Amino acid sequence: MDFLSKFADQCHHGKEELVLFPVLEKHGIPLHGGPIGVMVCEHGVGRYMLRNARSALERLRGGEYSAIEGLRRYAESYRELLVQHIDKENNVLFPMAKQVVAEGELVEEAERVEREHNHEEMLRKLEELQRAIEAASSSG
Repeated sequence: MDFLSKFADQCHHGKEELVLFPVLEKHGIPLHGGPIGVMVCEHGVGRYMLRNARSALERLRGGEYSAIEGLRRYAESYRELLVQHIDKENNVLFPMAKQVVAEGELVEEAERVEREHNHEEMLRKLEELQRAIEAASSSG
């Protein structure tokens, strides 16, 4: 939960909301409605899902074993949201940005957001999580 909140939401979505979207607006693409509005809405839905999944996890840790169903449901919904969201980024948002944003225009601000959210540390954590998943998969 912490990784998803810090890496996916605060760092990745933060770069979009704090850096990319304002630059796109400066280049004439409206923030409300259209692709940017969809992205912002999905960021909000993802935050909602993470909050509810975290709540279910806390209830599960407290012995409320029926909370596992809610945790599973939110985790599956969040995964599906991210799959669709990434597809929209790759096939709509980023190609649109490449058409209007000059190369290098976003670099300094994006790097600032990455530093603020310990991007490199998050990438190391992702590698640790991937190794743990692979180890768990191969052991059983």
